Amino acid sequence: MSSSTTTGTTSTNSVWNDVGADFEIPEALESMCRLEELGWNASFWEKALWGYRQFMKLKLQEQDWSGTKLVPPWAVDQVWRQHLLFPVLYAQACKNYSFGRVMDYDSSSSSRERESNTLRKCTALFGPDNVDLDIWSFPNCSTTGTTCSTTGRKRKRCDQAETDNNDEDDNETVSFEIQYCRLEQVPSMTFYKVPQDSTPFLHAFAAFRRTVAFAGPHIISSSTGSALQPLEFYYQDKLIIHDGNQTPRQIGMHPMMDQEVHTIVAKKPLSAEDNDTSSQQQQVDI
Repeated sequence: MSSSTTTGTTSTNSVWNDVGADFEIPEALESMCRLEELGWNASFWEKALWGYRQFMKLKLQEQDWSGTKLVPPWAVDQVWRQHLLFPVLYAQACKNYSFGRVMDYDSSSSSRERESNTLRKCTALFGPDNVDLDIWSFPNCSTTGTTCSTTGRKRKRCDQAETDNNDEDDNETVSFEIQYCRLEQVPSMTFYKVPQDSTPFLHAFAAFRRTVAFAGPHIISSSTGSALQPLEFYYQDKLIIHDGNQTPRQIGMHPMMDQEVHTIVAKKPLSAEDNDTSSQQQQVDI
């Protein structure tokens, strides 16, 4: 059990589960949100992380396992997406916190009614003084049209939100696995579920290099060391552009039926110092 400290005006035990356990956050998540992907400063990162913990406590209380009741505000959603790039650690955190259940992510579930319901329940759970409107702002709340004091990001108006929601209708999620096979070892696989249009592969590739390629098959590591394996990623035998800036739709990856997933194969480039032709032959075929 963690010791009780305070964040702002809120005690940390307000986000613990019924047995005093906190929602586990990997160390590398701060680096991804602050330095690599989102460019947040330390102050806003702390706010967003606390909002993420509040949201997970709210999902636990409401038993919103499938994501059909609640919707995260923008900043919380960004933290959540980055956490999902560590799929094994995310699943472990959920199961430890939610007594064996995993919180599903659904980027298409946002609606004005759901946003209002989420904000109302969050305020009821934590109290109005402990709901930071720089984080907990939705298109239909009373703070719309104002500016976040930390990021300078304009909060959306309701009419803008309607347009945004319409744009999101076609942004379905796609599921894919990345497979990496080393010589004389079984393939190591990591699964991802991302929006079809709005999330480029570079996020998943960066996480995969840390969690699997660097640490070895079936070992998860949050290391951000410089010794990451050089890897190339292939979909249907075609190399995905090196910087990974493409989205799933741009390479022809679409949602599949019956919970099937696409497969991306990770390989060492031919120029790698430890390149071995026999290793190349053992790569898992799509």
